[in-house]
Amino acid sequence: MMKATNEMTRTELKEAAREYDDICNEGGEGYNPYRDEMAKRDRVASPKTKYDELETLKKDRRFLTSSVAKESGLDDDAKVTAIEQKITALEAEINAEYDAKFCAEWTLEVTIARRAAWNAEAVKPGANTIKIIKAVGFNRTDLVDAIKHYGL
Repeated sequence: MMKATNEMTRTELKEAAREYDDICNEGGEGYNPYRDEMAKRDRVASPKTKYDELETLKKDRRFLTSSVAKESGLDDDAKVTAIEQKITALEAEINAEYDAKFCAEWTLEVTIARRAAWNAEAVKPGANTIKIIKAVGFNRTDLVDAIKHYGL
């Protein structure tokens, strides 16, 4: 009797995947439930970034609020609310980290110096945004954000 995929070792999964491909996929690379199980285990085992976790939460929310979930009786308002709270907290954490990194790089003195460098490049004949970015080494969007941040 064959074991369920979630009970098989990695070696057993590899062997079963090879057999499945030979029989069902005629040696090709079609869908293979054993390879799918190995990929699922790899995804679970690998550490996730905050962005990956955020995307997973958003996918879960989309599923729980979908018509399929509602028709199947799988929709749960309490779960959706909990997921939305996690999403909000995670987004706030990501934004706080970004703001801290941004402010560490774009201090007031750096912003003033970079603004002067940008303006010096902008008045040169034939200047355009791409040429300016190559010359100064930063983009206009970050400069504008820093100028707004410091109220310059």
